[in-house]
Amino acid sequence: MKRQSLPTVFLSMSFAVVIAAGEAIAAIEPGCLFNDNMVLQRGKPVPVWGRATAGNEIHVRFAGECAKTVVGKDGCWRVDLPEMERFGRSNGNNVGCATLSDVGELDNIHPGDKRTVGTRLAALALNRIYGRKDLKCDAPVFASARLSEDGKKVTLSFSNVEAWNRNGTYEPRFELAGAEGDYVAVKAQYSASANTIDLIVPDGLVPEKVAYMRRSCVHGFIKNEAGLPLGPFRGAVAR
Repeated sequence: MKRQSLPTVFLSMSFAVVIAAGEAIAAIEPGCLFNDNMVLQRGKPVPVWGRATAGNEIHVRFAGECAKTVVGKDGCWRVDLPEMERFGRSNGNNVGCATLSDVGELDNIHPGDKRTVGTRLAALALNRIYGRKDLKCDAPVFASARLSEDGKKVTLSFSNVEAWNRNGTYEPRFELAGAEGDYVAVKAQYSASANTIDLIVPDGLVPEKVAYMRRSCVHGFIKNEAGLPLGPFRGAVAR
């Protein structure tokens, strides 16, 4: 019996800091949310869906990866892409992340300070595409958290930082949580010439998780030597 191949349609979408508008190809209609100014939820897989002719095989490609599915009898399709920030950082020099935790506004998801946004995006392009390796363009990124042997501190390690620069007297909001999952704010200690930060563990807490800027916050005041801010993160505490 000869195997019948499914008709295949490819849907190409451009991704940068946020998902750009998708271009409908042939009978494919991406969901109406996939348009200019859409915003992704941080740290979550990204579902992409739409409508097309039943039986077609849909491919959604991004950064060398391809998620695919077959359109159902009702004409609907959906695929799930990995969490964008983590996925983007691991996919070469053509992908970058401009951290904007110091220019945000509580009542507006689009920062009013467009100059800073543009400057950081331009720095990424100059470094990645135009060979300006002398231009620092990457903000600090959380790498690991480890509990000390005496259980009194958690040492956080980061990439893209050689020296910490604090802005003013603002106390950064680092939090630790135990197995029960209730986060508590903790004090931070760090050296100006190191890529680590020590968190002081409160008495009686056995930390298993760490978070930074977990709650709504306008500014991120911890920056690297290039003036690029540390963005929100969550992670597990190793022993």
